[in-house]
Amino acid sequence: MRAVAALARGLAYITARCSSPRRGGESSGEMKISIIRHEAILDCGTYEVRFPDGRPSQYFYWDDIPGRQLRPDLVDSTTAERDAGAFARAEQDKLASQLGTET
Repeated sequence: MRAVAALARGLAYITARCSSPRRGGESSGEMKISIIRHEAILDCGTYEVRFPDGRPSQYFYWDDIPGRQLRPDLVDSTTAERDAGAFARAEQDKLASQLGTET
């Protein structure tokens, strides 16, 4: 049952990404950094911070099952989301100051 729920979430995620008409607000003239949650395995995944200016994405890995956290840099999803958001806000502020716009 958990596998079916994970598959359904994955398909909903793929559908949402494929049906999105724009990437990072580029078509509206804005340069917005986006955060995308990836969860290929139940309770384990990444937050991708995607840049609209072509820079490589930055990834924040997380795992909500402590027994599976084999790497010391893995945190829970709440911490990873908070860290990704703080990083994205800081980078958005830098990008806005370079472009001379407000965020």
